[in-house]
Amino acid sequence: MLHLAVLALLAASADPFRPEGIVPAGPFAGLSVDVDKARPARLLTPEEAAPYGIEDGEIAVANVQHADRWWVARIPPGGVAEVIFHQEHIPDGLGHGQLRLRFKAGLWPVLVPQTPEEGLEPIPMSDFVFTADGIPPVGVAGPRKPGPLKQYPIYYRLQSLPQNLLIISGSGTMHSVDQYRIPITDAEKQSVLAEALETATEAGDHTLFSLASRSCVTEALGVLDRALPYPFPNRFIIDRFKPIPKLPQAIPFYLFERGLLRPGTKLANLRDEFPATIE
Repeated sequence: MLHLAVLALLAASADPFRPEGIVPAGPFAGLSVDVDKARPARLLTPEEAAPYGIEDGEIAVANVQHADRWWVARIPPGGVAEVIFHQEHIPDGLGHGQLRLRFKAGLWPVLVPQTPEEGLEPIPMSDFVFTADGIPPVGVAGPRKPGPLKQYPIYYRLQSLPQNLLIISGSGTMHSVDQYRIPITDAEKQSVLAEALETATEAGDHTLFSLASRSCVTEALGVLDRALPYPFPNRFIIDRFKPIPKLPQAIPFYLFERGLLRPGTKLANLRDEFPATIE
């Protein structure tokens, strides 16, 4: 059951962690983003997390998306079982890169409704997706041309895998998503999760997306680069070519230059893992 203090917490605010969703700069500065559809994840302080029944050692993350609703995820320590890099192939699009986080049996995060809703109970969840997305403001159909590279805010989002499957199946057919297991130690897997959540919290809703320097691929790779202790040759190569824009089509190469693409690390396509079309 939810802690009774949730009711007191929500007395002052219908949703205590709803972001402002205002574009901070660029040609669309001052316009609003629909934060009912997209939000950056946010680590909670112990005081903020207390009403959600946080237990010893757990961390709490707000604005986690599942079933088109917003939840607080209670994440136990040491729970990440696998980090998997997704290379999504979008028909007539550039593609997309993101990180999948699979949790150990018995250490699944628990999703607690962020605001009380009748009939909603806490839900254990085994898999999540960390994705950095450029979010256009309401009423804007595309970037302003000519215009600067940085136009939309970038939201570092945490979604349940079922939520992400709904999104990548929006056309009625699930996109092809290649999956690459990242071969790292258990401690490094926990570090990747921590770095992803810290990145999302620090950026909030006041950072701008750029295809050249701050995109879905650069940010997923950036989480790995900050969390993992690459040996000298790999670190040198990464730092040397860091300013070059990163394309979703080249994700296997970026993993290779980091020493993370090895025999057996490519898994079944996500579409084969979940063959049914998501309606």
